[in-house]
Amino acid sequence: MTKFIEISSIGVSKDSQLRAAKILDVIADTYEHTEKFDKATLFFHYVYNEMAKRWRQLRSAVSKGQTFSLLDFPVEKCNFSGQRFGTQPAFAWLKCEKSIDDCEKFLKKHKILTRSGTHFGSNENYVRISLISHKEEYDEFIRRLSLLSSMNSPHE
Repeated sequence: MTKFIEISSIGVSKDSQLRAAKILDVIADTYEHTEKFDKATLFFHYVYNEMAKRWRQLRSAVSKGQTFSLLDFPVEKCNFSGQRFGTQPAFAWLKCEKSIDDCEKFLKKHKILTRSGTHFGSNENYVRISLISHKEEYDEFIRRLSLLSSMNSPHE
């Protein structure tokens, strides 16, 4: 493991490594003394809540019509928090339904940038979407996707 860390840190400045170590140290300290902090401000709790919110927004936008679909994730128990919930990854696989042949081109025409499934071993019906962009960008993405999803004809 030491060799892996040594090799993977080649090219990363010492300053960046020290900054990352300090951030991880602070996160670890907050979980050792949780009584001193509001639970909602703890790093992993905050991230869980933010990702859950973004996934709800995405699922809501997709459910407005028959144009798109998303994968469903099984509910599992989190060993860290002890809670049961579905996976909330940083990227979503969006499938274009109906008569849309190339999902990436279709979304790009409507000013939504994605990565085609062909880059990841899938086909053109799928695109990968990032859920970890800035709030303003994500909100605009959801607004545009909601509009597209609610259209009667996807080629409008």
